[in-house]
Formats: sequence, structure tokens, C-alpha cells
Amino acid sequence: MQFRLIHFWEARKNVKGGPGILLGIEMLMIDEEGTLAQGFIGQNRRAQYEKELRRGSIYTLTNYYASNSKVMYHVADQRLVICISHASALSKVDGDIEGILTERFRIHSFSEFEANCDLRGDLHDVVGHLKLVDDQPLHQRPVLCTKDDPTSRRVMVHLQLKE
Repeated sequence: MQFRLIHFWEARKNVKGGPGILLGIEMLMIDEEGTLAQGFIGQNRRAQYEKELRRGSIYTLTNYYASNSKVMYHVADQRLVICISHASALSKVDGDIEGILTERFRIHSFSEFEANCDLRGDLHDVVGHLKLVDDQPLHQRPVLCTKDDPTSRRVMVHLQLKE
């Protein structure tokens, strides 16, 4: 599989009164089909891969396996986590592949947000009121471009963060 690495961070198990136990590296990535996925590199392989990881870079991954995502830690809609094993090969792709998106976002309704407030589940990066889509108000049902080329897949949104 090929993917663009969006973000990565240390995965830790919280320990009362301490810095936590380092479990490995969590990754957020977008594959060539535009699917947002979560990845994981275990602590025993961290040293092998961490120095090669760069946000925004494209990688090819072979010989990986998928594991069920833990509900309280998943950061993508997919319920599976792509895991790197001892047999995996991760290599950085030179150059850029325009077909792989550079970002992805999800829109949740207020009722979904409210339902998740105390469940220790999905993490929301930004909370706001969506006002315009491609300079069109939402109450007029905005018309989005339906062409299938990379430049027309972009949508400009106006998100009101404060009253």
C-alpha cells in the first residue's frame, strides 16, 4: 500500500504519578484511495522506523497486518489499525504523488459531538459552526464541483470558531 503520513506521535499507556509507558508510534495516514487510516509501529520496531518518518511524505508499506482499533484510542473512521510487523518493509517514495491527498477532515453534527462528549472515544480537533461552503450559504444547498480532477476536489469552508 502507498500512503501519505499526515501526523505521528508517541503512544503511551498512562501510569498514575509517572510519565507513562511508551507503547510505540501511532500514525495518521491517507492512502491512495483517499481513506484516512490509523497505523501503529510497536516499541520494539520504533528505532528502526522513527528516523525515517516525515509528515507529508509518501511511503510504500508491504507485509503489514490489520488489528482491531481500540475504541477509546481510534482517530480515524476505520475500525482497523494498520500494524507494522517484523516482516514489514516501509520505504519513503521520492517525489510527490498528486493522487494521494494532503489532508482530510470529517464533519460531525452537534448531536454526534454531544453523544461523544464523555465516552473517551473520538477526538475532535476543531469545534465550530460551518457557515459557508465554496462561498455559498448552507441554507441554499451549495453546489459543489463534480469533476474528478485533483484541483476540483478542493472545498473551501468558512468555519466560525467564536460568536
